[in-house]
Amino acid sequence: MLSNVHNNFLKMRAGIAALVVAAILFVSKAVSVYFSGSVSVKASALDSLLDFFSSAINLLAITAASRPPDHDHRYGHGKAEALAGLFQGILISVSAGYLIYESLHSLFNPITIEYDHIAIAVMVLSLVLTAGLVVYQQYVIRRTNSLAVTADRLHYFSDLLGNTVVIISLLLSRFTGFVLFDSVGALLVSAYILKSSFEIFIQSFDILMDKDISDQFRPLIHNTLKAYEGDVFGYHDLRSRTTGFANYVEFHLELRRDMTLEESHEIVEKFVRDLTKQKENLEVIIHSDPVEILPTGQKILLDQQSPRFF
Repeated sequence: MLSNVHNNFLKMRAGIAALVVAAILFVSKAVSVYFSGSVSVKASALDSLLDFFSSAINLLAITAASRPPDHDHRYGHGKAEALAGLFQGILISVSAGYLIYESLHSLFNPITIEYDHIAIAVMVLSLVLTAGLVVYQQYVIRRTNSLAVTADRLHYFSDLLGNTVVIISLLLSRFTGFVLFDSVGALLVSAYILKSSFEIFIQSFDILMDKDISDQFRPLIHNTLKAYEGDVFGYHDLRSRTTGFANYVEFHLELRRDMTLEESHEIVEKFVRDLTKQKENLEVIIHSDPVEILPTGQKILLDQQSPRFF
């Protein structure tokens, strides 16, 4: 299992890489727009500028989220990444709305694209750099499960698709002379951006609202229970949440009623160790509930409060 220090290093490096790539792409696209006037490249340039600001926010969020728990934040600062993702979702959706407006305007008021070879060369460069960044971000996500890097990767992957669309639209405009392909390409890029912003927003919102993720852990708990037959008879009131990196799981474990406090404590501690060994970045809290097994095999839960969840 990677240490938190190494995880934070990977996330910081991914954040810096995204910032550098976004800056290079915005400058190169802005120069291209100055010479060509292409509205699809203009849409892509604005998207790269927003990527730069989003990546800057992400880097700040990653830095904040890497801080260890303190007296005022005893679960840590992991949700800083979700806050950044929420902000990104809003920011990117606003930009998508502007790009759609620009695209529709150019659709009904087409302009002649000049120096389109410069625009095409810049978009090919953008495609290559973005593809390299997305591959590296995926590498970091597999090792850290970072929401901030996931959000960054999501809209850079959309950029990858969008850059491809822009190149195709520029080539079609060049070889057919039909400049409206440029506006159509810009609309498609806007649609990709809007889709990405919605996905980022929902994912961040779910984390901030502590959406339950218990389905991820039920098979793990069921499989672990098999090693405790005769001592553990089930569980209930399972609930869980995530900060994007760390996962928190709590439930009631049903134990034999004739166990001593020391025996039940040892079983619970071992159960927690068995779970955390199988799943990285997992914190488990277990409450013990006594159970009576009748001669018929029926299980009677000796708890005044009925189970709420399973």
